[in-house]
Amino acid sequence: PAWLFGATSDTGFRHFFPVAWAVKTPLVLIGATVGGLVAGALALARSPARALLHHPLRAPLIGLLVFGAFLLRSTQNVGFRYALPALPLLALLAAAGWVAALRGRGRRGAVAGGLALALTLASLLPAGPWWISYTSEWVPDDGPPALLDSSVDWGQGLLALQAWMEEEGVESVALGYFGSALPAGYGIRHLPLRSFLPLPPTDPGTLPEWTAVSRTNLYGLYFDGEDPYAALREREPDAVVGGSILLFRTAPAP
Repeated sequence: PAWLFGATSDTGFRHFFPVAWAVKTPLVLIGATVGGLVAGALALARSPARALLHHPLRAPLIGLLVFGAFLLRSTQNVGFRYALPALPLLALLAAAGWVAALRGRGRRGAVAGGLALALTLASLLPAGPWWISYTSEWVPDDGPPALLDSSVDWGQGLLALQAWMEEEGVESVALGYFGSALPAGYGIRHLPLRSFLPLPPTDPGTLPEWTAVSRTNLYGLYFDGEDPYAALREREPDAVVGGSILLFRTAPAP
């Protein structure tokens, strides 16, 4: 199933990949890419034949049109990773947008470029080192997440969960995990809850006081209409680790 801003579909969304690109891209780079598209469109309007034969944007634009046509027809909307081959072409458009915007502006152009770089880093760096979970600054924090599945949650949180348990002195957790790695392999003692794949139990010692649920599981994307974590969605998480695992104090019964 595909997920986009709280809506689900078994056949995918035609607009999934353009929206996912906007969700996963800092605003400054979105603006620069749009500027590159405008620059290419203006060149094409002024002289179609010359633009198609000689303009430096002709290759990335044609590449994006071809690859984008396949993406828009795809029903595999489980992750933005399927669109990664388009990113180098979009980077060329963004570079062209910068050139068009800053050419001839001298020192003011340099200052504007430096400010844009600083804003981009300010958007990206807080997500590190869990880059898979990054979403742009324009995406609202409240309400359903914009994306799920491998766009934000690809099982990468076990290392962060193990480190958090050590730091907080938590012996075990009740765990609903979206991934295929075995939590015990990371030294995580857990009481298994409903997960993407069945989790083999470990001895949790005492009944865990914490519930750890991967974001994709929290919204029941792969549970065939069941919603085992509906009550937890009504609560604010007490902690988030790895950008993908939400922690709630006092676990429900498994």
